[in-house]
Amino acid sequence: MCSVPVGVVAALGPHLREIAAILSRPFTGPFLNPLRQATQFLARTANEAGPFRSEIIATLTHSVLAMVAETQSGHAVGQGGTMSDRIQKLDTLISQHMVDGWSAPDFAAALSLSTGHLSRLCRQATGLGAAAYIDRKRMVEACRLLAFTQLPISEIGYRVGYGDPSYLTKRFTRAQGLAPSAYRARVTR
Repeated sequence: MCSVPVGVVAALGPHLREIAAILSRPFTGPFLNPLRQATQFLARTANEAGPFRSEIIATLTHSVLAMVAETQSGHAVGQGGTMSDRIQKLDTLISQHMVDGWSAPDFAAALSLSTGHLSRLCRQATGLGAAAYIDRKRMVEACRLLAFTQLPISEIGYRVGYGDPSYLTKRFTRAQGLAPSAYRARVTR
């Protein structure tokens, strides 16, 4: 049993509400090897000294919380989870073509599916239509880039597939409830 400071949990990013809802319920289940390794590394780091110890602990804690939530949500990718092969292929395509600004029809065509069928698959697996799912993936990547790089926000907008940098600010603010610059300030302090 362990506890995590609220501030660490609050900085989880775009899936905060979803992860918090999953983690707020008691559960038992398998302790998969990647989770075991991350937890052991977290425990070792907590017991050692180092110049960036607190940053490493916060990052590992985010990883462990996300892995636990993923296991409990039934989407343990790579561990025989329930996420469909097509959604996994979609995730790969999103990563490969994020900078290209592909839309749901582009991804559907690459998967040899209609846009409607791709939306149905996404909705069954995640509760989101294809466009919303793709946008959520963009927001996750934007959060990662804001937290772990010093790239200008306009460059991050291009890297996550928005041709107009101001569109990232608009979409990000709507999704996260704060502007990209405010998000960066919160997670890097």
